[in-house]
Amino acid sequence: MKTHKYSILIVDDERSILNSLHRLFRKEGYNILTAESGEQGLKVLSNNRIDLIISDQRMPGMSGVEFLRRAKERYPDIIRIILSGYVDIETITSGVNEGNIYKFILKPWNDEELKIAVARALEQHDLIIENRRLTEMIKRQNEELKILNQKLQREVEKKTQEVIIADHVLLLAQEILENLPISVVGIDKEGMIAQINNTFLRIYGSNARYYLGSRIDEVFPDDICKMIIKTIQTKQTQKLSTKSYKGFSFSVECTPLSGRFNINGAILLFHNIQEDRGKEESSEKITSGRIKTRNVSIKDN
Repeated sequence: MKTHKYSILIVDDERSILNSLHRLFRKEGYNILTAESGEQGLKVLSNNRIDLIISDQRMPGMSGVEFLRRAKERYPDIIRIILSGYVDIETITSGVNEGNIYKFILKPWNDEELKIAVARALEQHDLIIENRRLTEMIKRQNEELKILNQKLQREVEKKTQEVIIADHVLLLAQEILENLPISVVGIDKEGMIAQINNTFLRIYGSNARYYLGSRIDEVFPDDICKMIIKTIQTKQTQKLSTKSYKGFSFSVECTPLSGRFNINGAILLFHNIQEDRGKEESSEKITSGRIKTRNVSIKDN
């Protein structure tokens, strides 16, 4: 967790105590700084990164509690310990309320107990720093998540609008196809009839809608089937001159499907459709499970 050498500031107006504590903690590998008064201690704090302060309580000019109170205001993450030769309840209470003192240690101190107290205090310091780091990270991540959610919401709204527009366009395209003044049959890449418009039904009878889902060789004569297959395979438009089937004369055009959706198939168009009046009309019935209506079957028997 710790990435730098701990720095401890020792503040006491007695040089002998400063020297004694300096030797004690220097052996523990800490970086030690000293000051002989609270005023000097504040200057050291302003110029150095300090992790822990050990301060005497009774010093001329500024008491240890007052010094630690000011240190707390400026550098709240620093752990604060008071060394005192006197047990004073008022001082202890003041230290807790004003300086947020981590621990009171009486003089003379026990070296081992003091080292343990300092080690635990620095562990506390690390926990405070780590907790703040995690809190800031969570706060930052929450902000990022909020921004991401807002962006996602905008994308959802945009996509929803696009879907609504696409549905409207699809319905409009379907309506246009249904009402084109030319017979249109849509065929997929497998040779199945997938679409028949209203003009086709008006000419060949309403029962022709049952051609949907049928294979082209179940409905159309061989020459038209071959034209459809060639169109799908070559992706080139094919045409047949005027043909006569079941009392109707027409020309046939087959054009490949193309566009942004990359759908493979073909569109069969029947042009110049005319009914041959000279031919006898007959009413055919459903036989062998295949639809036969008056003059609707384009396939020859």
